[in-house]
Amino acid sequence: MFDRAIVERAFKDIAVNQTGAYWNLRSPDEHVASATIFIEEQPKISGFAANRPPSYSGLPKIWNAMFEILSQTRTILFWPTAGPRPHRCVADPALVPDLPSDLTNALGKPAIVSSGAEIEAAIALTGH
Repeated sequence: MFDRAIVERAFKDIAVNQTGAYWNLRSPDEHVASATIFIEEQPKISGFAANRPPSYSGLPKIWNAMFEILSQTRTILFWPTAGPRPHRCVADPALVPDLPSDLTNALGKPAIVSSGAEIEAAIALTGH
């Protein structure tokens, strides 16, 4: 569990509003982007979901916000794909030894990322 406020701070500059469990995001030209954030409506959360994030070049603030959250919490970013492993990443390499072995067997050892651009690059390598 971690504070919902970490996610709110990370997305504050691009969220249309941050009330409720469903946030629309906006592009730099102030249009509503196709990306949305789904988040639990309580002070402590176990995670959140990003749906349809655009490319890093299209809206880097989304990817940078996700990296900011990874770097401030002991969390893992997963993505769906049938492509090659890994299907997840972390910002803190110290988290890797604590991950359950069945998770590593299923999804591969996580990529270690140090920026929002590296998150998108890890996802791209899996064919997603």
